[in-house]
Amino acid sequence: IGELPTLLTVPKHSWLMQVYAQDVLSRLEEIKASITSTFGRVLKIDSTKKIVRKLAGHSRGTAAWATNMG
Repeated sequence: IGELPTLLTVPKHSWLMQVYAQDVLSRLEEIKASITSTFGRVLKIDSTKKIVRKLAGHSRGTAAWATNMG
């Protein structure tokens, strides 16, 4: 049949976890920016709801409401 190839050693669990941790740490700034961006959008939506409530309450009928989705 012929010569069989030699088997490579499978990496250990600790090595795989270390490589994964290094990968995450190398992308940490990007991950933070993504979270901040999403959190900023949530804050913006929350603020918009508060403004709408104010316009619907005491200031009702005093302003035209416009929104820009983009």
